[in-house]
Amino acid sequence: MIEYLHEEFDAEDYKEIYPELLKRLDDSQDGIRIATAETFNVFFKYLPDPWSSSLYDYTIKTIFIHLDDQNSDIQKAIRSVLLSAARV
Repeated sequence: MIEYLHEEFDAEDYKEIYPELLKRLDDSQDGIRIATAETFNVFFKYLPDPWSSSLYDYTIKTIFIHLDDQNSDIQKAIRSVLLSAARV
């Protein structure tokens, strides 16, 4: 959805999306967490710069927690998200 509608989105839309994505990173199913990481890559690709600095910091810190997941695929996915987030 973000990929196709990013031109219509504004900063407020991203403020509504990010908490839902963060919730999905805590899912018990690895596949959902990996798919969420892929969505976060798109999220950060189109996130307006500047965005809310406090929300950005909170989002990054919350994502960073998942870097030590037991599943190496999730670790790789989270690493990719953090690299994508670095552009902002």
